Amino acid sequence: MIYTENKNTLKVPLKEQENLKELFRLLEQNGMDQEKKQVVQMAEYIDTMEENIVKNLLIIDRMQ
Repeated sequence: MIYTENKNTLKVPLKEQENLKELFRLLEQNGMDQEKKQVVQMAEYIDTMEENIVKNLLIIDRMQ
């Protein structure tokens, strides 16, 4: 889990959210390993981009 700038807010990474965990299970059950790998990579990419956006917004806010 990742803490945002507001320490009272806790963000759960996408691939740890229940709806995506269920999708991963379904993909595995149907032998769709490549598709599961792609969804995991996309979730990780989105989480990384979100973290970078938050960091940059904080930097911009401090500059003002």
